Amino acid sequence: MKIDYKKLWLTVVQIRACKGFDFNDLIDKAEDDENKYIGAWANVLVKANTISEVVNILNDGLKELQFEVEFIDKISNMASLVEENEVSQEIISDADSLIDSDYKYVFCDELWPYV
Repeated sequence: MKIDYKKLWLTVVQIRACKGFDFNDLIDKAEDDENKYIGAWANVLVKANTISEVVNILNDGLKELQFEVEFIDKISNMASLVEENEVSQEIISDADSLIDSDYKYVFCDELWPYV
């Protein structure tokens, strides 16, 4: 493995708007999309030393965007995912960018909103 991904974690989280915010106002969606979304599923890469730090970073970081975590479905270490070829090249590229940045997390792929 060329880059050390041990301090990166790929999470699958269910998010919703913080109280007082409309979820639709917080996300980009097509103008002709009239759905009234109440939340979404997202893949989020998190830079953290330990798995327990991941939860804190997710909660604090998403709160800055007026989102809150409703449910964490999965937290996987990127080093393991890369070693087992269980992650796409797009997510690896996102991981490489995150490593080189000062950011603590980044959304991967797209949001999967639901009504």
